[in-house]
Amino acid sequence: MDQIVKYAIIGNGIAGLNAATAIRKIDAHGKLLMISSEEYLTYYRLKLSHLLGSHADDNSLLLHNESWYEDHQIEIKLNSIVEAIHPEEHTLVLDDGSTIQYEKCLLATGSKPFVPPVEGKYKQGVFAVRTLKDIHYMEQYFAMCKSITIVGGGILGLEAAASLINSGKTVQVIEFFPYLLPRQLDESLSRKFEASLKKKGMAIFTGEEVDEILGDSEVEGIRLKSGTSLKTDAVIFSSGIRPSTEMAITAGLKVNKGIVVDNYSRTSHPDIFAAGDVAEFEGVSFGLWSASTEQGRIAGQNMSGKLTEYHLGANHTQTTIMDISLFSAGDVQRPDEIVEEESTDGTTIYKLYIKDGKIRGGVIYGDTSKLVKMKKLIESSISLDEARKKGNSVLEMLS
Repeated sequence: MDQIVKYAIIGNGIAGLNAATAIRKIDAHGKLLMISSEEYLTYYRLKLSHLLGSHADDNSLLLHNESWYEDHQIEIKLNSIVEAIHPEEHTLVLDDGSTIQYEKCLLATGSKPFVPPVEGKYKQGVFAVRTLKDIHYMEQYFAMCKSITIVGGGILGLEAAASLINSGKTVQVIEFFPYLLPRQLDESLSRKFEASLKKKGMAIFTGEEVDEILGDSEVEGIRLKSGTSLKTDAVIFSSGIRPSTEMAITAGLKVNKGIVVDNYSRTSHPDIFAAGDVAEFEGVSFGLWSASTEQGRIAGQNMSGKLTEYHLGANHTQTTIMDISLFSAGDVQRPDEIVEEESTDGTTIYKLYIKDGKIRGGVIYGDTSKLVKMKKLIESSISLDEARKKGNSVLEMLS
């Protein structure tokens, strides 16, 4: 056996890092090893889309420097791939042939971009963003490009589009759904948002789907299923993610869309845990930084002996795209009732979404300084009648 550890964490995204941090708060000295296929220490993956065209220093993205890991006695093995996990033997096999024995293991292997089966997707100039290394390669290629197409009008796709526009590129966004951000906004707010982005120079095509990427060996354009053809020098797919479950499947763990975990972040094997994009809890794989942060913390506590249950909270997203700030929490789709309020200066819109008499979701469009109060209101699962005891307006309810 090449190495024996108490805790092995595969993946060093925010779920893996938070698990390691939680372990160290309970077990200060148990040998802890984090293994990552990337060459970087844990960084703010959320900021990747904002980096296109900005040439930011890699170190500015790191959550902690090397000395932090040393101070917390966390060993890091970068540029290493775990090829197999053997649950009954409690061992990992790495790509260099070495083996690691563990007591508890966390799978925080994250996800990979989903690229739909579009003809021409293997041409030069077609990309998907998942790692910092992807960004560096794309920046080199984009130096030769004037126009870039983003396939997918979600948060990450729109953030990338905004960054590229700010760097002087012509950008067009193709969105399959009838309007942008259907998980975060209702249609009326989305249309307002779309109109603002178009005024700032973003070309947007909603209710459209890419049929083919045009060109010989390199991207020269795209054809939509509606028949419209658009010129472009590069294509970025931002069409969602898929949990990286291959290793778990081979190991015989229970996998659905993600690795199935219980309230304690345990997989179907009692000494193997999963957290972050790769995990599935109560039928849901979130793919959100906020969920990965909490799941990692819960997994780390349970791995080190502090039994802590994970509960589904109100999913939330926050972003600023081309100076337009948005905050969305909970369920905003198909409500029974919407309570809306606009700020006195007309710059901010507050919305609450009601189902079965309870406040299930909320959105702030504009000044998001009250997002913490909005998040707490949604997570309270309070009834609308109870919330209105503070007043009928959204701002009064938030107070």
